[in-house]
Amino acid sequence: MSKEVLFEKLCINNSSYRRLRDYEQNVGSQIVDQLSNHYRFVVPTNDWIDELEIFTNRVYNKYKGTIYMKKTKNLIYLFKRSWKISKGLIFIAALKSIFFGLQPLINIVGLGIVIDSLITKLPLSDVINYILIFVGVNLAFSIIGDILDLIDVILQRKTSDVMQMEYMEDCVNINYHYVQDKSILDLKKKSMSAHPAFFLRDISKFSSYIIQFAGIVFIFSLLSVYFLIAIFITSFFNVVLVFAKRKKEFNFKNECVEDEQRIEYIFNVMTGYRFAKEIRINNAGALLKGKYHNVMKNILSKFKRFCNKLTLINTTNTIITVIQTFIMYAYFSYLVFDNKITIAEYTVLLGATALLTNILISFFDNIASINQTIKYTDLYREYKNDIKMRSGISLSNQNKKIDIDMDNYIVVFENVSFVYPNTKKIVLDNLNLEIRKGDRIGLVGLNGSGKTTLIKLLTRLYNPTKGKITLNGIDIKDIPLKQYSDYIGIVLQDFYLFAYTIKENIVFNKPFNQEKFEFSIEKSGLLNFIDSLENKEETYLYKEISKDGLELSGGNGQKLAIARVMYKDSDFLVFDEPTSSLDPIAEYDMFWQLYNIAKDKTSLFISHRLSSTKFCDKIIVLDNGKMIEYGTHEELMERKGLYHELFSIQANQYLKEGS
Repeated sequence: MSKEVLFEKLCINNSSYRRLRDYEQNVGSQIVDQLSNHYRFVVPTNDWIDELEIFTNRVYNKYKGTIYMKKTKNLIYLFKRSWKISKGLIFIAALKSIFFGLQPLINIVGLGIVIDSLITKLPLSDVINYILIFVGVNLAFSIIGDILDLIDVILQRKTSDVMQMEYMEDCVNINYHYVQDKSILDLKKKSMSAHPAFFLRDISKFSSYIIQFAGIVFIFSLLSVYFLIAIFITSFFNVVLVFAKRKKEFNFKNECVEDEQRIEYIFNVMTGYRFAKEIRINNAGALLKGKYHNVMKNILSKFKRFCNKLTLINTTNTIITVIQTFIMYAYFSYLVFDNKITIAEYTVLLGATALLTNILISFFDNIASINQTIKYTDLYREYKNDIKMRSGISLSNQNKKIDIDMDNYIVVFENVSFVYPNTKKIVLDNLNLEIRKGDRIGLVGLNGSGKTTLIKLLTRLYNPTKGKITLNGIDIKDIPLKQYSDYIGIVLQDFYLFAYTIKENIVFNKPFNQEKFEFSIEKSGLLNFIDSLENKEETYLYKEISKDGLELSGGNGQKLAIARVMYKDSDFLVFDEPTSSLDPIAEYDMFWQLYNIAKDKTSLFISHRLSSTKFCDKIIVLDNGKMIEYGTHEELMERKGLYHELFSIQANQYLKEGS
């Protein structure tokens, strides 16, 4: 057996180490890692095993206070968060705890009074009055309970909507790179269980159990303290099992997060309209089905192990409950035969004991559930902290708007270098560039030369690794993102259209101007196409929302993306392969339109078809992240460098195709 395997086996049997693992987010994972690194590669002797036991106990005891303090802070945080999201939900939870706490006690006592009135042979009218009061009180409590449940459901839905919007805003605000970061996605998935509605539901139940418990203890205190102690002792084992069950559920749920994400992705791909063509053309259904079955096989394997553990816990719990029930019936039957209690009291005590047994199990199950939510709150707080740390670009919106003269501006790249996160390759290397108002610049280079990366930095999808980009001498990082994004209009190579109307895809949330809208669709070449549609610009795209949604061709989709930029009417226009889906004639016409539109604006063009660069005043040639050439088309052709080589190759290719 290797030292590593032996270490893991020994640690599994060490209670302090297990507790540190359970609470590593509270005390910091570095403590556990430090422990592991210290002992993992030493020779496993008896002294080492004893030392490990002593060390882990010492570390756990040292941080035990931190763990419980963190739990308390999380509990307070949950209350504050619940109050902030929905004050009404807290109020309803408090009312429900009172009504649902009193209702079982009233039922037990009321039933005992009715039975006692029958045994003592009270007049029929009195018995009927007791029954009517009993039924009336129950009816009132039931109606009030139903009303509270209805209000609770509505408020829970509103709370869920607030949280869902919060998560969506996080995705919008987080820096572009982290949108698909797996660690963030996993943390987000786990943190969703820290829901205020779940917490308040458990707190409401907790309060109800306290009320019921106090009433039952009062009833039993009139009977026998020893019986109460016996029930508590047998219920203790149920409590231990409940906590064990909750722990298994927590671990199982977290173990399945990655698998559930894979299943969700496969489902979206197999049922999504946009993947339908690829799946059919490439017969990808078999691949996706195989992926699905492999993931499900893994989930079912974990689920089987989880169910086996749960079955053992549930069986043991059932045996203890049967023993409790036997003790209860035997003891009360003895008291009846010994004439120490009446049949009516016997009925009340049976109901009270059954309720107590259920309360003790449910009460500690409830505590375990609250404890679980507190753990998820730790994950939620870690998630929010990560979001805050990784949302630096959007956080600039908190800055005050800066007065910038856009009638006479200059954008400067000063010694800009860039390396994509978690990589080492330098994509842009010490780039220096000036772009003045009215410049029409073409950006040329082979694939991977850094063209699209330059655009991503200019549009603030990323910040430079080194150097800075300034607008009129102001670092663009200091300009509020909303203000800065208004200055730039861009057609991305991999643009996306939303499953809303054509109008909404062009205008977004800007004020609608009919004249400006018609100008945009006319200049982009969409006017005749839109006029031919039954619902004109109110036509929906795709079928995710509307059954009559329209699937645009690649060319029309690109024209719509261009119309979007025209409507935005920004000072600085960026076109990243804006005509890649158009035929050569349509492409030439579109470039001529873009040239006319951008006459009084700054424009930056990226296109693999170098004939489009003739429309540009200056051309930048990138190679391996460096700017190796800069000048007009004529100047670069005379230098006979990389630009001359690329242009000549394309020109010869067009001549061959033409012949």
